[in-house]
Amino acid sequence: MRSLHYLLSSLSVAAVTLASPIVIPEHEGNLAVRHSTTNGFDNTLSELGTKAAKKPFYAIAHRCNNISAVQQAVNDGANAIEMDLFSEGKDGWWASHDGPSENGTRAKEMFNTVAAHRKAGKPITFVWLDFKNPDACDPGKPAEWGCSIAALRDLARQILEPQGVRVLYGFYGVQNGSAYRLLESDLTANEALNVDGRSAPLQQFFNKNGPSDIQKRVASYGWTQLEEGFGNCTESGDAHLTCTQLRQEVISGKFGKVFSWTAVMDQVQLVQKLMGVGIDGIIYGLEGPYGGNSTQALAQIRSLLAQYGGYRYAEISDSPW
Repeated sequence: MRSLHYLLSSLSVAAVTLASPIVIPEHEGNLAVRHSTTNGFDNTLSELGTKAAKKPFYAIAHRCNNISAVQQAVNDGANAIEMDLFSEGKDGWWASHDGPSENGTRAKEMFNTVAAHRKAGKPITFVWLDFKNPDACDPGKPAEWGCSIAALRDLARQILEPQGVRVLYGFYGVQNGSAYRLLESDLTANEALNVDGRSAPLQQFFNKNGPSDIQKRVASYGWTQLEEGFGNCTESGDAHLTCTQLRQEVISGKFGKVFSWTAVMDQVQLVQKLMGVGIDGIIYGLEGPYGGNSTQALAQIRSLLAQYGGYRYAEISDSPW
């Protein structure tokens, strides 16, 4: 019992000591500094908790198909880049919406530019590669290797991914050609697959064709004129309406990310409604090449995010998949 008494006394002293600030006599004047340091640590923890609780939002610069477009998007503060990829036979892959190559820039040059910006500390989290003709060339034929999807994938892995830039391979509709199958069979941790379409057909497609990891399944839906066929976000069934389809994709829980397209300047109310249904980001900018009022469109999106408590602007450290 006596030993127990001593033990309890010791524990009481220890508890009091731990509950009190430690003051070294000759340094009592530093006590405020010690409290300040502790408070700073508490504030840091609070900030980290707030950051973790908010959903990262990706503002994806539309149609960055040349070096100057990428530069402007970076200057504007875009945290993701969308570029069109067109296979041009013996000339390989180009960032071009329609081809031929004079309308764009070689993919390798574009990738090097993006990688350099990321290395310099710009928050380019991922590049969305919007394929226009993914099955144009057969990687099994030596003469067609350079314009095949395998060659483009290797370029992305050699240039973008080592710098921390993730890659989103984008397909239209529920197509399942050889390019899709090749990419799906060998995705790295930095890569994901996007298919544009309605919620129900997309779920069926991904369940059948993969990837099995939901985080690697990225859905998208939208229109070049966002206000057309927008809907009220609450329609039932398989309505071909942008906000409604995106809401269904989000609430299904069957996709790692859900993106919309394409927002331009002065569409704040539409973007706010899309945020209300929980999208992860949106392509913004004019229907044509990046430029014009794209800068203002992004500024409006970021201003809206500052008012919308559930989101924060995605940073360089955020991994979308």
